[in-house]
Amino acid sequence: MGKGKGTKTYIGEDGQLHPVICSVSDCQNQVKENQEKYCCDACRKRAMTLKSMDTYRGVYKDFDGWAGGPRGLTTVPSSIKHNETHVTGDGRFVIDDYRVDPEIFAIAEANHEKYVQDRNEHEARVVIAGLEAFVDEYNKHHKESYATEQSKKYNANLTEDGLIGRRKRNRDYFVKNKKKILANQRARYKANPEKYNKIRKKYNYYTKQPDLFKYEKWLKKRISGS
Repeated sequence: MGKGKGTKTYIGEDGQLHPVICSVSDCQNQVKENQEKYCCDACRKRAMTLKSMDTYRGVYKDFDGWAGGPRGLTTVPSSIKHNETHVTGDGRFVIDDYRVDPEIFAIAEANHEKYVQDRNEHEARVVIAGLEAFVDEYNKHHKESYATEQSKKYNANLTEDGLIGRRKRNRDYFVKNKKKILANQRARYKANPEKYNKIRKKYNYYTKQPDLFKYEKWLKKRISGS
């Protein structure tokens, strides 16, 4: 047995140096000079595991029944009767052999369902209350409200199909609630007519100008450089 540069080697029958290959059958990596039989720690652990499996696999093979463990050795029948009602966990781990009256079981089941619903409702209220407190604090320390910021994010991520769907929903909502919407608009106008008159005048000024007049204004600004 000799040592090559960084790799463990041995002298073959042909008199040449050959690298030592990892002892795990399906691994073809070379063994380094500071290792024994395996190229890495993972291969060593794998080899030890396979050796243990070969040693202990057939311990119960000569016994009757299930060969996977001591439970196959017993001949005592199961204590579970077919005419009994059992309280179980999820059906895998917990089995109670004592008979439970169907009415009592139904009451227990209903109480458990009510408990689960109350717990979920309480958790939901806690989350909503926390969100409301956060929104209040956010609005106190920012110029734009939390709802406005979320609306901007939502609008920025809308696809073309999303825009079409939103326009359709808005149109349907207006048709169904037309009287209510118009009544609210009239009430807001009546409360502050000067504000809405300014908005209407500004809107009419920019929307009802002839196209030629708009082009002339644009051309004057372009020539003057302003």
